[in-house]
Amino acid sequence: MNVRVSAVITERDAVLPIRHRRRGVSYWAFPGGRLEHGGTTEDCLKREVREETGLEVRMGPPLFVADVIPAPGSSGEQDLNLVFCATPCAGTLTARPQGPLAERHDRAQFVPIASLAELDLRPDPAARIAAAHAEGFHAPSTYVGNLW
Repeated sequence: MNVRVSAVITERDAVLPIRHRRRGVSYWAFPGGRLEHGGTTEDCLKREVREETGLEVRMGPPLFVADVIPAPGSSGEQDLNLVFCATPCAGTLTARPQGPLAERHDRAQFVPIASLAELDLRPDPAARIAAAHAEGFHAPSTYVGNLW
């Protein structure tokens, strides 16, 4: 099992997903990546956000925890997603990543929370993020089960 740390980066009434391309499919996801052995959750979150967006962030409270369990017979691995709130504190948003990420990431852009449900967001926590936003991201974090 892998542990993946993701950031829901907020700015006013918008969040920052990244459009991905994999195996001929285009979809959106929040910046993040796998936790490296010996690394902290916070270090992972900050590193992945910086690599994928160019932003430095301040890690906030956990938003939710979710499983990603592949369909029976698929070659995918099971992931445990730890999703945290984050706010930008430095850096400049890089809309199009450079280097190896450019092969898989189309762009990063702030999207109004009200429009989040219109994106093909994977996994799809749009309703949970909208509810957390309505409460000022102060509600307790939750375990949401298998989102895929």
